[in-house]
This record gives sequence, C-alpha cells and structure tokens, in this order.
Amino acid sequence: MRIAASGERPSLALRTRWRRNNGFAGQLCLRAVERLHPLVGARGLDQDSLFQLAWRDVHAAVSQITMAWDIQAVNAGRIQFGLPSLDPRL
Repeated sequence: MRIAASGERPSLALRTRWRRNNGFAGQLCLRAVERLHPLVGARGLDQDSLFQLAWRDVHAAVSQITMAWDIQAVNAGRIQFGLPSLDPRL
C-alpha cells in the first residue's frame, strides 16, 4: 500500500530516516562535484559552464536545513534512541 493512499502520516522514525538519507545523498553529490572540480579544466570555470551550474546547484541544495547531513544524522540518531526531535516540523 502506498503511504499517501493510506491517509496515515508516516511515523516520526520513518520521516527522520528519510531526511537522514536525503542528507547523505546530498553529501555524496557534493563529494562527486568536488572530486570533479579539479579535473574540469579552464572551460569548466566559465560561468555558463554546465559543470558550474551543477556545482552551484549541489552547493545550494545541501545548504538547506533539510539536506544538512550533520543535523539530520544527529536528529535521526536521537529519534532512534528515544530522545526528542530537534526539528519541530517533524
């Protein structure tokens, strides 16, 4: 059964796990563009470069609080150990 179709709100543990996983995925993307950055060459430094666009997009995405790996990992750990969530929106 789909979560949305069930009409029930997912558990706090599941929501924090999703956020943790999203934060980790963001970190993997960040690592990828940072590894590629020195290999792109001079053309990759141009403001109109697709690499620069990807680099800026990834950095902007992981700057969001819901994608901040450190915050989301700590919050997921707190929930797993029965402590209150640090995020009032969860």
